[in-house]
Amino acid sequence: MTTANRTGDTDAGRVAPCRDPFSAQEPAGCDREPLRIAQVIHAIAPESGGPSVTVPMLCEELGALGHRVRLHVTAFGSPPALQPNRFELCFHPHLPLGGRLGVSRSMHDALVREARAADVVHSHGLWLWTNLDVYWSTRHSTARTVVSPRGMLEPYALARSRFVKRLSWALGQRSALRGADCIHVTAESEYESVRALGLRNPVAVVPNGVKVPAARARPTGPRRRLLFLGRVDPKKGIDYLLQAWSRVASAFPDWDLFVVGPSEGSYERKMKSLAHALAAPRVTFLGAVFGEARDQQLASADLFVLPTRSENFGLSVAEALAAGVPVICSKGAPWSGILTERCGDWIDVGADPLAQALRATLALPREDLNAQGARGRSWMLRDFGWPAQSRKMAGVYQWLLGRGARPSYVRVD
Repeated sequence: MTTANRTGDTDAGRVAPCRDPFSAQEPAGCDREPLRIAQVIHAIAPESGGPSVTVPMLCEELGALGHRVRLHVTAFGSPPALQPNRFELCFHPHLPLGGRLGVSRSMHDALVREARAADVVHSHGLWLWTNLDVYWSTRHSTARTVVSPRGMLEPYALARSRFVKRLSWALGQRSALRGADCIHVTAESEYESVRALGLRNPVAVVPNGVKVPAARARPTGPRRRLLFLGRVDPKKGIDYLLQAWSRVASAFPDWDLFVVGPSEGSYERKMKSLAHALAAPRVTFLGAVFGEARDQQLASADLFVLPTRSENFGLSVAEALAAGVPVICSKGAPWSGILTERCGDWIDVGADPLAQALRATLALPREDLNAQGARGRSWMLRDFGWPAQSRKMAGVYQWLLGRGARPSYVRVD
């Protein structure tokens, strides 16, 4: 792992100097000329959500294809349990009081160097100094630029902290998006949100990959587990889940509800108060779990639920399916394939549709739920493996550099 530091920045004890950009010998094994790719994201702390998992995995898989990949992040939040094997990881200390916004002089200096050396600079997320810094550093360079909004252009996301986002839009976020050589989205619904804002850039529709774990024995005990696993955040619809559960739980005394994940501020406390006010029985809040403990939560679940208001992808759905767990997911996430693959239910957003779905699904025999989960796991293996998704992204980069034809999944209309 390689990190970066500069006097005056915070977290100096966690960081050390980075090498010069792409100075090492090019690796062997790439099916085309290896690319020099700089990836940039604000943070990869475990509590940061899906991109903290998917962006490092993209880097790892691009490295496995033989490309030279460096990931730049600020040292904001909890240290990630991450050991990169096929890419270089650069942590940059942030300025005092600038961590949440991604303000880092070290990051800026590194991006200026990468703009001269990299073939592609790929930025993830929006509304932060980190993302604007990528634009300012590369706009006069020959490096091709890709921006992945990561759901931050969805209507629900735009409505939150509206004043701050309007200010960021005026100060440079609009120019940064319009100036990108390509915008990357993970679902058709996110493509539509990009076009609704009048952005005419080429758009690559490439889903996130999912790491499919080794098969584990499915639960067999007398108790059955309904699991929510993700950030405990207003967007996720946990209030809908508690309302729906309070209506159906008495009819299913062998089922327990577990809410697992890091809290957004005091929101978990609010949800605990709501569960008490609703007299919702058998609800356990476990807080944040990571690593093997997180994997075990999925392995022990009989049914996974994501009643979200808005997602550009919904990584937790893919992870649950990959673990062989059937899913109830709201239409706030782009998972219509749950219905066609017969591995759960895809429902309208809200407590009423969720209560209806729970009544039907919790009544199913365990064998039926296990069969749904097995179909979901097969689907993830077939269509969402990381090697295929990384090859698609590499194809986007190659096209932007004039080294290949435009891929079919890049939209220019």
